[in-house]
Amino acid sequence: MSAAEYGSIIIAYRNGAAVRLSDVATLVEGAENTKLGGWMNATPALLINVAAPAGRERGRRRRQYQEAPAHPAGLAPRGVDLQVLTDRTTTIRASIRDVRFELILAVVLVVLVIFLFLRNVRPPSFLPFQCPCP
Repeated sequence: MSAAEYGSIIIAYRNGAAVRLSDVATLVEGAENTKLGGWMNATPALLINVAAPAGRERGRRRRQYQEAPAHPAGLAPRGVDLQVLTDRTTTIRASIRDVRFELILAVVLVVLVIFLFLRNVRPPSFLPFQCPCP
């Protein structure tokens, strides 16, 4: 369980060649800040945040991560257990759903208030300006 063992993890493929973690990162023993630690329940853990690019690619990438096998060959050294701790996409989707509902509710309430006060869905003819239509 040394830092060098993580260097062989394949993180991407570019032009048909595997890109390993050691190709794009400097692997060192120990934490950058020795006062911090990664824990999952009561077990020491190495926490890695995976962020997808912004935009429509995010949903496709999320499905790729979810459909990937739990322990693909060569992804982690022996004895390392990989688990997803959090998935923010569920809360983001719930927030978007709530915003849609609130927007629809606001439109319905505005139309309802206008109808109740004017007793007519058409615009009133007593407006102080005239339509410049020919």
